[in-house]
Amino acid sequence: MAFRFKQFEINQDHSPFKIGTDGLLLGAWSTNDLPKYILDIGTGTGLIALMMAQRFPTSAVEAIELNSDAFEIAKSNFVNSPWQSKITIHNGDFKNQLFSKKFDLIVSNPPFFSGSKLSKKAGKNIARHTIELTLIDLIRRSSTLLSKLGVLGIVLPFELKDEALSIGSIFNLFPKRICNVLPTPTSNPKRILIEFTAFVSELEESELIVEEFGRHQYSADYKDLINEFLLDK
Repeated sequence: MAFRFKQFEINQDHSPFKIGTDGLLLGAWSTNDLPKYILDIGTGTGLIALMMAQRFPTSAVEAIELNSDAFEIAKSNFVNSPWQSKITIHNGDFKNQLFSKKFDLIVSNPPFFSGSKLSKKAGKNIARHTIELTLIDLIRRSSTLLSKLGVLGIVLPFELKDEALSIGSIFNLFPKRICNVLPTPTSNPKRILIEFTAFVSELEESELIVEEFGRHQYSADYKDLINEFLLDK
């Protein structure tokens, strides 16, 4: 069964991984002023690429996915969307994929379960673990693909915040925006949204609470962020 959004649908049957809050948050949060070219790294079902296509009607969107099964699912989701003509997808390894342009906005919900137990399914392993793409691989290669005023937006477990910032500094990428994501008002941050640029700017820090009053009782800030995508319940 397809997951329906306001302007598109996602078929995630047989996908190595499913739609989650992380991708939805990143797709709604990451931004840059009128980006001409956008790249989604590890597109999975194609969710973030489709969100970018909806948010930036004049932008050309590229997506890359290593897993062949996920690639076919994302490709089908793109074909069945209103933006088939503006989204290009590559089945390949981001570390050595050739791109013909620099990107004004690069987004990624990367694999980060490097310390957890491996699944028996190879596709799910690649999707969830840092087997094929490490955080340093992601940031290093992205630094070479950003346009002069380009932005790299990623979502990570909160405990990887310092590591991500340290790696960014090695490759001359500086934090522009940081959002700490809390599951509930009394929780510690679980995820972090970070935007990097190749130039130093005043850091904008914020906090987002996902569920405020109980399970599936979403905060006003969360609903405002994803309002243009999710159908009303």
